[in-house]
Amino acid sequence: MTSLSTNHHITNSSQAAPIGQFLARGALVHQFIVDRETNIVLNFPTDADYVAYNDFYFGETIGRVANRVENASVSSLDGRKVQVGANAPPHALHGGWQGWGKKLWEGPLLFHEDEAQGRKQIIRYRLRSPHGDEGYPGTVDAEVIYTSYIEEVGGLNVSVIEIEHQVQLADGVDDGVEETAVAMTNHSYFNLGPSDTIQGTEAIISTDLYLEATPDGIPTRQVIKHPFISAGNPFVLGATAPVVDNCFVLRSVHPESIGLDTREEALKRAATFHHPVTKLHLEVLTTEPAFQFYTGDYIAVPSGKGIEKREARAGFCVEPGRFVNACNVPEWRGMTILKRGKLYGSRSVYRAWKA
Repeated sequence: MTSLSTNHHITNSSQAAPIGQFLARGALVHQFIVDRETNIVLNFPTDADYVAYNDFYFGETIGRVANRVENASVSSLDGRKVQVGANAPPHALHGGWQGWGKKLWEGPLLFHEDEAQGRKQIIRYRLRSPHGDEGYPGTVDAEVIYTSYIEEVGGLNVSVIEIEHQVQLADGVDDGVEETAVAMTNHSYFNLGPSDTIQGTEAIISTDLYLEATPDGIPTRQVIKHPFISAGNPFVLGATAPVVDNCFVLRSVHPESIGLDTREEALKRAATFHHPVTKLHLEVLTTEPAFQFYTGDYIAVPSGKGIEKREARAGFCVEPGRFVNACNVPEWRGMTILKRGKLYGSRSVYRAWKA
């Protein structure tokens, strides 16, 4: 794989095709353009298609709580057990039946345009999630900020999308709630290959530590070495194997000290990918303590009017976030329990290029 140096500068976005396209439905990533013309994320043509077909969370902003919540309940919020939407019985998955990825967000709002030349485009989506939304207590205000631009690195034009998440309990709302649970991620699926599967993609995962889990994806609370993925060693994604849907850990020491807002933490590389036929590369960095790597084995989108059929392993996901089910694990709770007056935050960076 081509490795990128740290020496870079930002080029004028008017010299290339738009890097990112985003939709208010789910504040989702609709396109991620590399080398001026290649979109590397799975998507649907229209908003109505996302509503009708997106059972697999293509591009969505996931919340209130990403990944799984054991038995669809949070053991204690303001001293009470809270039951939430059990859309993956008996557990909750990706926020419930109508999580944030299914909501219509406010936006896009032009948040900032870097200089008159528009070198960085920064846009924002906002959502007010009411008290009781999918069972979660407290009215919260959530924001997603997308920053897209081109970096020139060693003569390469690198397409970059930065994603920043922020959530707080809403001011001026008298719902009697002092704390709630939050854990966000982005659920884009990537395909770097020349066909409709990820076959032939070379992957490197930066850590071999992961959360051991039960067959239905609930962590046993043990952080152990992965049985077949070694940190920093490349492996190839085949037509049917390896099958991966695990939460990999970037920070395993003293998880009780992981803060609610990680944005000031240094970015860490989660994973890199490369396809030798297309010569496309992807690098994922994050301030988050963990990420879910999923090889898309359960994708099953039927063909329809204007809809391309998508089958198993049509794309892979790298979903930076908190430890799975952290809200129910005493030593992990601090990374997901949002108290009034505090901020939840995270930052992840997706960089892609052709070389």
